Amino acid sequence: MKLNRLAVQIGPLTFTVKETRGLRADDGDKLLGQLRYDDQVIDLEAGQGPDAKRITLIHEILHGIFFNAGLRDHDEQLIDLVATGFLDLLRQNPHLLPALGIPLTSAPLAGAPTE
Repeated sequence: MKLNRLAVQIGPLTFTVKETRGLRADDGDKLLGQLRYDDQVIDLEAGQGPDAKRITLIHEILHGIFFNAGLRDHDEQLIDLVATGFLDLLRQNPHLLPALGIPLTSAPLAGAPTE
């Protein structure tokens, strides 16, 4: 599953997803994902399986939502819990998005993969 170059709108900003191998934090720890607010980039570790990559993407999007809301300290365990639960909710309830007025097929943002 390729998410490279996917455009994700979070609040007023559009982030570009980049898949990278060997993603590391400043202290050298391995990372599965990272939201770079200043660059408007969401980095994802390319070596993850497809489900892990989806959860990581939602995880990083949640960081962006919380940051936009003025919350700077994010509980990683809580973000993981919400990301996993949200993906599961959407998978088990495919009718939910249309019921909320969100069409399943819509025009992609610029840069979104068309495959």
